[in-house]
Parts: sequence; structure tokens; C-alpha cells
Amino acid sequence: MLHYEVEGVSFQELLTLASRVYFQSFFLPNINLKRNIAEMYVTLRAVKEDLPIVLNGQLLENGEIEIYFIAVPTRERYVRKINEEREVLIAQRNM
Repeated sequence: MLHYEVEGVSFQELLTLASRVYFQSFFLPNINLKRNIAEMYVTLRAVKEDLPIVLNGQLLENGEIEIYFIAVPTRERYVRKINEEREVLIAQRNM
């Protein structure tokens, strides 16, 4: 398992704008209520192409939040392909 720490940067700064809003409106309130969050899908900003991730988080006894995540780039391609096929079917139905 690889372990990375980003010093001096808030985790939220690594997220796309849409993911940041989702993180602030779902993750932060719920981590305080439930003490852990499992399988939340968000997207990290990147230079070439944004990176979809699944994250888990837990509120530690000292009040810090620990976040673990894995990249799931194939999920994004899969969802994109499903949406493309859906649009084709809708177009064919409307002919």
C-alpha cells in the first residue's frame, strides 16, 4: 500500500469544484455525526485529466480526520460509455 501525505494543502483544494461542494455538504457534516464515511465518490483535480476516486474517512480520537482513497479511472470511462449509449438510444427512439 502506498502512503502519501500532502503537507500545507487542504484535501479540499485537491478536489474539483463539484467534488469540493459535495465534500463540504456531505462528508464534513456526516464525519462528525457518524465518525466514519465509507465509499464516497469524488474527483481529484489533475493537470491532464481529473482522477475519480473512492474515499473512506474516519474521525480520530484527537479530532483529526484521516482520509484514505483509491483511484477508480475505469469507473469514469464506464459511466461515460453508458451515458453515450443512453443518448444514442434516446435519439433513435425520437426518430
